[in-house]
Amino acid sequence: MTSLINTEKKPDCSECGKFFSHPTFDDKCSRCYGYKGIASAPYPWYSQEFQRQLTEYVEEHTIDVISHYYQVIMYHTEKNNLKIVLEIFKEMRKENLWIKADFAVKLLRNVGLDIPEKQSLYCCMILDWWNMKREDGFNGGELCYYGNYGEGGTRIVTTIPPKAPLAWNLKDVPKLWARNSKNSF
Repeated sequence: MTSLINTEKKPDCSECGKFFSHPTFDDKCSRCYGYKGIASAPYPWYSQEFQRQLTEYVEEHTIDVISHYYQVIMYHTEKNNLKIVLEIFKEMRKENLWIKADFAVKLLRNVGLDIPEKQSLYCCMILDWWNMKREDGFNGGELCYYGNYGEGGTRIVTTIPPKAPLAWNLKDVPKLWARNSKNSF
């Protein structure tokens, strides 16, 4: 099988030149050969132009530290007022505003209590979900339901705006909270 590996050898696919060839695939990479393997991921993800547009979209549609929303979310998360944060997120969605993975993991692990109810609230608001990684502090459930198992967006993010890996919706959050009613807030 072909793959991108750390080697001094340069990618040598006779067709695209971006991946390594293999005799099994007539000295092409599996993508150019037509095999549906790892190198067959949709081309847009690997395009510098697509990455530039994706980054631009994420920056335009996520809040940052100077945003009023950012400060209010931090305050209410610290106080464990998750119902208020839910209402804030509903307002943000009306404005097509989201949070980034790095802000979400900060809210999940370092601000207020680290409780299961936060997972369904914060993770469904992550726009750049392909940046969710276990080594950054996301747990298995968060990666499974909201972050494509931590495998990135190579095969799923082919358009701008990017598609979510699952269709979680803010209106589902109270139902999820009700299932785990041991913790009250």
